[in-house]
Formats: sequence, C-alpha cells, structure tokens
Amino acid sequence: MIKLELIKNVRSNCKKEDFVSIIRKYFLLDRTRCEKFMEGKNGKITVVLLDDDEIQRYNRDIRGKDKPTDVLTFVYLEKSFDKQNKFKEMILGDILISLDTAKMQSKEKKHTLKKEVLILFTHGLLHTFGYDHNTDEEESEMEKMSEKVLEKFK
Repeated sequence: MIKLELIKNVRSNCKKEDFVSIIRKYFLLDRTRCEKFMEGKNGKITVVLLDDDEIQRYNRDIRGKDKPTDVLTFVYLEKSFDKQNKFKEMILGDILISLDTAKMQSKEKKHTLKKEVLILFTHGLLHTFGYDHNTDEEESEMEKMSEKVLEKFK
C-alpha cells in the first residue's frame, strides 16, 4: 500500500482521505504497474498544497520556467531502509499543487476546487508511476487512466 503525507501550506477543504481514495482507486486499476514500481514494498508520496508564489519558485529554480503552474511532480523512486538496513519502503515522490491556479481552473471548468485539486493530484500520481504526455499516444493513455481513476469523483 501507499502511505501519504499531506502538507498544507495554504488552506484548503481537501483532506488526506480524499487523496488516499484516489490512490486506492488507481492501485486497483493498475496493480501490476504499482507493484513493479514499489518492488513489493509499501510506498510513500508527499502532497504539498502551495500558493502561486511558492510553486513559481520551484518551477523557476528546478525547471527554469519563471511562472506559476498548477502541479509539479518530482519522482524519486528511492529505497528507504530501516535500522537493520532492510529495504522498508519505496519513496515514490512529491506532488506539489498550487491552490491559486487550481481555484482559477476550477472556475473556468465550472466545478469545485476540491475536484480540480483531485484532478491535479491524479495527474501527478500518474507521472509518479511512469505515465507521461510527450506524445499523443502517451497523452491518450494517461488521459484514459485519469478518467477511470476519477470516475466516481465527479
């Protein structure tokens, strides 16, 4: 299973359980891929809810793009070991979400902020597990999985 750490730097109505529900749904849909990435161990993902200024700093400093963005995903796939040097869990990565941008996008799409944050989280989660959108084929595959995961969260 995947453990989730939620860091709220800004206020939101999203709860840890909302993100955990998305992870569970994705894990059920794509179990083989998840197990391959996690090498049979537990995994850990950190979600950080930020404002536009904070996410812009990350975007500028790490990606060289001096502008805010909706979501940034940092994939680590690093092994964590216990005190006896036994492989304990897989640190999968961090997903950073700008609530300012999510709020704007939710208004444009005419749905709730919570739904937009869950859409962005799902996008980041899929990147963590190797999905990408560099080609039309990759984008289509990622979109289809995202729709399946978010099906009940409409």
